[in-house]
Amino acid sequence: MLDKVKIIQAPMSGVTTPNFVAASCEAGALGFIAGGYATKSELKLAIQEIRMKTVKPFGVNLFVQNPPLLSKEVFTNACEALQSDYTKLNLTASPNLHFENHFNEQIQAVIEEDVKIISFTFGLPNQTIIDKLKKQHVFLIGTATTKNEALAIAHAGFDAIVLQGSEAGGHRGTFQMPFDYVPLHQLIRETRPLVTLPLIAAGGLMTATQIQEVLNIGADTVQIGTALLVAKECEIPIAYKQAILNSTEHSTTFITAYTGKPARGLPTAFTNRIAENCIAPYPYQYLLTRDILKANQTLKNPDYFFI
Repeated sequence: MLDKVKIIQAPMSGVTTPNFVAASCEAGALGFIAGGYATKSELKLAIQEIRMKTVKPFGVNLFVQNPPLLSKEVFTNACEALQSDYTKLNLTASPNLHFENHFNEQIQAVIEEDVKIISFTFGLPNQTIIDKLKKQHVFLIGTATTKNEALAIAHAGFDAIVLQGSEAGGHRGTFQMPFDYVPLHQLIRETRPLVTLPLIAAGGLMTATQIQEVLNIGADTVQIGTALLVAKECEIPIAYKQAILNSTEHSTTFITAYTGKPARGLPTAFTNRIAENCIAPYPYQYLLTRDILKANQTLKNPDYFFI
C-alpha cells in the first residue's frame, strides 16, 4: 500500500479541509482527513467532497477516545482559569461539557464510504473493530511515540506505524504511560530492529535532506504537517501562516492549555498564563476552550493562536 507513497500529508484537526486533502493528493502525497472530532454525517460529507475533487486515494485519521473521570474540583478550577477569556471574547461562562464519543459511528462511516486507509491516534481500537476493518480490507496505521507503543501496534495486527518523534507539531499520540519524548532519529533506530512493518517518520521534517536522513536510518516514508500549513492550498488565516514563517525550530513548546493533552505549538500570552493554572484532562479542556478557538477564527487575536 505504501510502496509508492513518498509523502503522507499529516491529518491536522481544523486544517485538513476537503480542498486541502484533495490538493495534497493531486500534488502526489497521500492525503488524510482529520476525523477525530467529526460526527458520522460530517465525516461522510468530507469523504464525498474529496472524491468529487480527486480520484486518488486518501485516508481518514480517527482518535481512540477514553475520557477519564472529571472531578468537580478540577472542573471548577479549570473553568475559573478561563473566566477572563470568556469575558474578553463575549462567550458564555458555562460551556457544554457533555462529551459525545462518535468513534463507533465514525468507524461505520468509513466502512459505508469504503475508505481503504485509516490511521489511529491516542490508542488502538478493540479487536472487534480491528477484525471488522480487516474484513473490509482496510489498511490500518497506528501512531507510536515509543518503541513499546510500536510493538503494541504491530502485535495488534496493524499494517504500518507512524513513528511520532518529539519534534512533531500538534498533539502527542501517546497511549502508554508514562509520557516519553523520544527524538525521531532515536525512535526510528530503536524501533526498526523490532518490527517488520513499514515505518512512517513524523516530526520536524521540513527539507529533502531531513527526509533522506530518516529514510537512510530505517523509515519507509514520511508524514509532514507543519511545513504544509503555509501552502496556498491551506485555508488557515494568513496571520497563522505568518506566525509560522516568523518562528524558528526553537520557538515551539509543549502546550496543554487548549485540550489537556501535550501538543507542540507556538506559545502565546494565553498558553503562558493558563500553564500556571488548573487544566482539565483531555477531552474536557478541549470542551472548555473550543468556543475560544472558534471565536478567534474571526477575531484573529494572536494571544489565542493554536499553532
